[in-house]
Amino acid sequence: MLRLSLFCNVKPLLHISIGIWCFLTSVQLYAANPRHAEELWQALSQAQHIDEKTKLYAEISRAYISVNIDSAQWIAQEGIALCRQAGSDKHLARLYNALAVAAISGGQGDLAIHYMDSAIYYDEKTENNAGLAGSLGNKGSVLYMLGRYSEAQKLQFRALKLYEVIGDKSAIATTWSNIHGTYFILKDWDNALKSAHLALSYFKDLGEKDGIAVMAYDLGCVYIETHQIDSAEFYANLCLDLYEELQQTEGIADGNRILADVYRGKGNLDAARQLVMDAISTYEQIGAQFKKVQSQILLANIEFERQNLHESWDYLEMALPECRSMGSRQLIRDILKLKMEILSIQKNYEAYHAVAKEFIPLKDSILNEESIEAIKRVESEYELERHIRENESLKQQQEILELELHKKNTRIIVWSLLLILIILSAYWYTRARKQKQIQHTLELRQQLLQSQMNPHFVFNSLSAIQSFMYANEPMKAARFLSSFATLMRGILDHSAAGWIFLEKECAWLNKYLEIQQLRFEGKFEYDIEMDDQIIPSQTKVPAMLIQPFVENSIEHGFKNIQHTGKIHIRFTKINNKLEVTVKDNGNGFENSPTQDAQEKIHAMKITKERLTILNRELQNRIELHVKSLPQGGTEIKFLLPLIEQ
Repeated sequence: MLRLSLFCNVKPLLHISIGIWCFLTSVQLYAANPRHAEELWQALSQAQHIDEKTKLYAEISRAYISVNIDSAQWIAQEGIALCRQAGSDKHLARLYNALAVAAISGGQGDLAIHYMDSAIYYDEKTENNAGLAGSLGNKGSVLYMLGRYSEAQKLQFRALKLYEVIGDKSAIATTWSNIHGTYFILKDWDNALKSAHLALSYFKDLGEKDGIAVMAYDLGCVYIETHQIDSAEFYANLCLDLYEELQQTEGIADGNRILADVYRGKGNLDAARQLVMDAISTYEQIGAQFKKVQSQILLANIEFERQNLHESWDYLEMALPECRSMGSRQLIRDILKLKMEILSIQKNYEAYHAVAKEFIPLKDSILNEESIEAIKRVESEYELERHIRENESLKQQQEILELELHKKNTRIIVWSLLLILIILSAYWYTRARKQKQIQHTLELRQQLLQSQMNPHFVFNSLSAIQSFMYANEPMKAARFLSSFATLMRGILDHSAAGWIFLEKECAWLNKYLEIQQLRFEGKFEYDIEMDDQIIPSQTKVPAMLIQPFVENSIEHGFKNIQHTGKIHIRFTKINNKLEVTVKDNGNGFENSPTQDAQEKIHAMKITKERLTILNRELQNRIELHVKSLPQGGTEIKFLLPLIEQ
C-alpha cells in the first residue's frame, strides 16, 4: 500500500493516500513473474494480427511494472508506435494505462495524469465502457496521490456506476477499495472499515488472492490508526503470507512495511526499522520511486522514535526533493510536520518558524472543509442517481411481475384444483381400501376362530367328558371339564387379541395338548422347550399362531400311524429374532390322505393371510417356513421379531 499509517500517541502520523495502490493493482493484479513474462514474449513473437500484437504489448508492459519501470515504459511506447503505424485505436487506451502505471510508479504524477487522460479519450472514442470505467478509476487513484480528493472521488463513483451496469464484480471490488481511501483520508474509520470489508468480501468470493492481499493491507492500516494492534497484526501477516505465496516481490515489500507499523505499535522499533530497510531495498531494485520515498519517511519516523534525530533528519532530507518533483503535497506536508517536531526538540525556533510558514498553508490546502463537502456532495449525487435508476428499473420490473403474477395465479388455481381432486381421490381410495382390509381381517379372525373351535374337536371333547362320567370317574371328568372350559375361554379371549405374552400362549397350548392327549388316550406325546435367554412373561408373540399347526399334527399327521406320535415345540432366541419350531413325526404333507392334505392347506392359507396383515405393521417381517422331514413328519418354523416389554 502506498499509505504510511504510523501508530504513536505523541509522534506525528502520516496519512498518505491508499488510492494509488489500488490503482496499481487494478491494472496489474497478476503482477507478473518471469515465467509469465516469457510466455507473453513468446506469444508476441508468434502473433500475426496488429490488434493481437498491441494487446500483448500492453500486457507485457504491465508485467514489467513490478520488475523494471524503464522497461515497462519502453514496451508500452513500442506498442503505441505500432498502433499509430497501423492506424488502429483499439488497444491504445490499454497502452496509455500501462504508461500511466509506469509513470506513477516512477513518481511522475502529472505525467501519469496526462497518460490517463489519453486512455480515457480512446476508451470513449472506441465506446469501450469496461475500459473507460478502468481508466476513470485509475485516474482517480492518481489524483488521490496528488491530494486532489474531491476530483478523485468523483471519478471513482463514475467508474463504480459503469462497473455496476457491466456487472464486473472484480472491478467493483477494486473501486470500493479506492473509495475506501477517501474514508481513510477523512479519518471516517467506521466507513473505512465497512468499505474495506465490502471490497474484501468481493475478492474472497472471486478467489482473487491479489485483491485479498490489498484489502488485508488496507484493513491493517485502519486498525493501526484505531489502535487495534492485534487486528492490525492479523491482517498484516495475512497480506505478507499471500504475497509470499504469490511470489510477488513488490507485494512482499508492502507486507513488510505494514508489519513494520505493527511492530512500531508494539514498541519493537529495531524490528520495524529492519523491515522498512528491506522494503526500501526492494523498491530501489524495481524502480518504485513513490513507495521508496514513502518508506524513507516511515524510516525517518522510526528513527525519530528511537531518538536518533540526526538520522531522522537525514532521511527526511533525502525524501523531500523527490516529493517536490512528484508534486505530492501530502508527502511534503508529512515531511515538514516531522521536521517541525525535530526542530522543536532541538529548540531551533528560527528554523522551526521557517518550516511552519510552508507547512500551515500546505496543510490547509490538502483537506479543507470545502474539499470535504465536495466529496460528500459527489457521494449524495451518486446515491440520488442510483436511486432514480433503481426506481425506473423497479417500475419496469413491477409491470413484468404483475403480468407474470397473473399467469402464475392462474396456474396456481388450476394446479390447486387438480391437487384437491387428486387428494380427494386418494382419500376415498385409501378409505375404501382400509374398510376392505378391516372387513377381510374380521373374516379372517372368524375363520381362525372357527378353525380353533373345530366342531369335531368340541364334540369329541364333550363325548370324552361324558364317557368319564358314565365310567364313574368324576375326578377325570372334572379335570377334563375344567381344562376344556379354560381352553374355550382362552380361544375366545385370544382370538380378539393381536399379541400376547409367550407365557400365556404356552399355558394355553399346554391345556389344548392335555385335552387332546385325554381324547386320544396316549396316542401321542409332546414337549415344549424354552431357551434360557427368553423371559416368557416379557416376550410377546401373535396370539394362537402355533395352534393350527399343532392341530394339524394331531388330527391329520398322526392319523393311521403305527407308532407313538411326538410333537416338539421349541422357542429359541437368535440375535434379535424369536424362532418358533413345531416338529412332528407324523405322515407329513406328501403322505397325508387327500382330504387331510386339503384341510392342512386351508389352515396354512388362513395363517399366511394373517401373517400378511401382521407384517404390514411390523418393521421386521414374520417369516414362515414349512418342510416335510426325510424320516417322516413335518417341521414348521416361524421367525418373529423379538418384542420384549
